[in-house]
Amino acid sequence: MKRIITSLFLSGITGKSILPFLLFLFCSAGFQSQEIIEIDLAKQESGKIIKKTVSQDVDHEIKIINKLPDKKYKYSFRTIHVDIPPLDVFKSSGKEIPQCRDEKKAMLEDYRKKLESESEEKQGAIIIKKMKELIKELELIKLCKEDEVVIYAKKIVESSEQTLQEKFEVKENQVVVFTIKRKDSDKEWIVRFEPESESRGTWLLSYGLSFISNIFKEHSEFIAEKKNDTLTVVSRFEKNRGEGDLAPVVFYSWLPTAQKESDIVFGPTLGLGYDLKNPVAFGGLILTYNWNLNLVLGACFRPVKCPNESFKEGLKIDASELENLNRNTIEVYPFIAFTFRFGSNPFSGK
Repeated sequence: MKRIITSLFLSGITGKSILPFLLFLFCSAGFQSQEIIEIDLAKQESGKIIKKTVSQDVDHEIKIINKLPDKKYKYSFRTIHVDIPPLDVFKSSGKEIPQCRDEKKAMLEDYRKKLESESEEKQGAIIIKKMKELIKELELIKLCKEDEVVIYAKKIVESSEQTLQEKFEVKENQVVVFTIKRKDSDKEWIVRFEPESESRGTWLLSYGLSFISNIFKEHSEFIAEKKNDTLTVVSRFEKNRGEGDLAPVVFYSWLPTAQKESDIVFGPTLGLGYDLKNPVAFGGLILTYNWNLNLVLGACFRPVKCPNESFKEGLKIDASELENLNRNTIEVYPFIAFTFRFGSNPFSGK
């Protein structure tokens, strides 16, 4: 066993065939779950509790949009109460940059004044949207991009959104209530987060064909030919770098509940196959289209025969030594596979 592991390590390093597998491990470690939840003050009715279903045991980040920039808000979930201070950007110094004279800039200033006196989030959202459009047009003009009016207006628009630093998780049999209050009125927005009743995800089983490539290393093994009643050892290259093997394979992959209705899902996968001689273990990254079609890239571990260093080409041997011509080892090879599953997306009809 020790000899096999040593051979695997050396063959992987010298042939550079272990690099795709290491890349797979590195990429797989980067998958982390996090959900961003937007709460639109302009669309959600004040005082009405809105229920949202969220994934369990996942970090959630809340983003509040369409705040009125000159109004004070506070939010709370669990035992956290934080004041959201307004951005004091309405106090313009009144200075003008003579080079930037545009009627759209005057419209932008007019919208700013309307927003300053607005008390309804729904109307404020309309004004903010128009300001964003004007700012985008004015920023195309180099001189207007640095204009004081444009800079102030941009700060106002940016202050209408806030992403909270605190994150929370909703676990099984647990409910989190998130509340936003406006200090100058009795308005409040309440969101009730409840755990999903569904499972965290689904295991998918797909079948297909893989191509195992020798691109990083030529494969050879000793064979014996009989000449004049004696056995002579010769060397034969079975496959060069441009060749490979086809192997039927079965892959297992995980489909998270949050992505169950996505057309394309990307993630890690493991599989088992057979190269018509030996079983093969596969690992890599799978691209799934509508649950049923898959493209897989990665590396596989397969048993192979390598020449025994105790023999040389042209050496005469006895029949009793035939079994010792080659030694068994395990090597890493890159592969590409196409697979499918016998089924359809159960959510496609929804």
